[in-house]
Amino acid sequence: MRVLIYLCLSGGPLWAGVEGPSTRSARSGEKQMNTRQEQLLKYVIDSHIETGEPVGSTRLVEGYRLDISPATVRHDLLALEEEGFLMHPHTSAGRIPTAAGYRYYVNHLQSLPALSRDERVSLERVRSQREEARLKELARTLALLTNETVIVAIGRNSLYYTGVKNLFTKPEFSAAPQVVALSELLDDMDACFDRLWNDITDEVTTRIGMEGAFGTECSTISIRMSPDTAYVLLGPLRMRYDHNMALLKEIQKLF
Repeated sequence: MRVLIYLCLSGGPLWAGVEGPSTRSARSGEKQMNTRQEQLLKYVIDSHIETGEPVGSTRLVEGYRLDISPATVRHDLLALEEEGFLMHPHTSAGRIPTAAGYRYYVNHLQSLPALSRDERVSLERVRSQREEARLKELARTLALLTNETVIVAIGRNSLYYTGVKNLFTKPEFSAAPQVVALSELLDDMDACFDRLWNDITDEVTTRIGMEGAFGTECSTISIRMSPDTAYVLLGPLRMRYDHNMALLKEIQKLF
């Protein structure tokens, strides 16, 4: 096997990839990719989450200082596309992740970041309020920190949601057909939440695309705070899963 060395843009340690099947894929029974392809998938998803734009081989080579040619990267991106982890928009030379790509990323490639001091302070401020006011204020704080829509079940018989405008500002939902489809989902919020409820546990849980209750273009991240109280972050497939999951883990510790 030929060992390839990559230098991260951050100036961190060298990444060593081996052109062999990922042991992670082999163990889990998922579609196999080699470790270089895993790293490229992570770079594509990180870049796409940040910019919202399709990601091409030249951007990857230059942006992450890869010690391989754009042609080699294109070959690997094509392999990832053929395996269903990426897709190729017709109007672009770059690629974007599929729901399967995001699922692999969440399961295997991301690490949860530490929250900033300001984020921790924002969450701590909510603790002093009375229970129902606290539940709603925490939802508003999460909407601000995540730039997603936040749904909270209060006593399970009442839903409160905030940050809906965040969904409609996403480029994924800028075209009229997507706006109509999303509006229909939000009009049916109670039924969607009922379908999701049994999937919500006291562990942070992600549902991506058709795994969840909000259609093919949305993802949810959820946490149950008590038997009849839960928080759900609702956004497009392209969301900051690591950051948002870290926030929900933090509120579980604090509240």
